Amino acid sequence: NAATAGELILLPGGTAGQGEDILMHPEHERSLLDRARVRVEAYHAANPRKAAMPREELRSQIHGIDEARVFHALCDRWVSTEDLQGDERGLALPGFEVHLDDSFLRLAEALEAQLAAAGATPPTLGEIRAAFPGALLDEALAHLVNKERLVRVAPDLAFHRDAVDRIRTRVIAHLETQGTVTTQDLKE
Repeated sequence: NAATAGELILLPGGTAGQGEDILMHPEHERSLLDRARVRVEAYHAANPRKAAMPREELRSQIHGIDEARVFHALCDRWVSTEDLQGDERGLALPGFEVHLDDSFLRLAEALEAQLAAAGATPPTLGEIRAAFPGALLDEALAHLVNKERLVRVAPDLAFHRDAVDRIRTRVIAHLETQGTVTTQDLKE
C-alpha cells in the first residue's frame, strides 16, 4: 500500500542542497534507525574508549542503503532528531560517554608527557612503541589526537599541541620580519 505524501519523510538531497531530495516511508526509516542503533551499541560495547562509530563503518554494516548521500542524509536526520548523537565523522548512542580506566589514563598521560618534553623533535611512532609496549598505544594516541593534545602530521609522526603552537608562532614571527622562511631557518 503506497504512502501518501503526508506520511513520507523528506530528506535533503545532499550537501548544500546538491542532489535530489529523498522521500522515504517512516517505517523504512525506523527500521534503518533500529539497525543502526544495534550496530552502534555493539560498537560501543567493543570500543568503550572511542567516542563514536565512524559513519563509513556503520554504513558498511547496514544493508538497505545503497547510496552514500541517502545514508548521510539519514544520519543527519537521526542526529537532528536526537535518535543518535555525532557529527560528519561518527555516530554514538544518545548519552554515550567514553569510559577511560585508570591504566589507560596513565598511559595517555605518560605518552602526552613524553611528546610534550620532546618539543619540536618528537620520537617516531616506532620509538614510541618501544617506549610504550602494549595493545592500547594506538587507542591512547587516537584519544590524545581527538582531545587535540597531539597533532598527527604523518602516519609515523605526532607532535604535542604546545610544540605545534610554538612552531607556528616562530614561523609567523620569522615571516613577519624576513618575508620568507626555509627549513634551515626553522632549525635555528
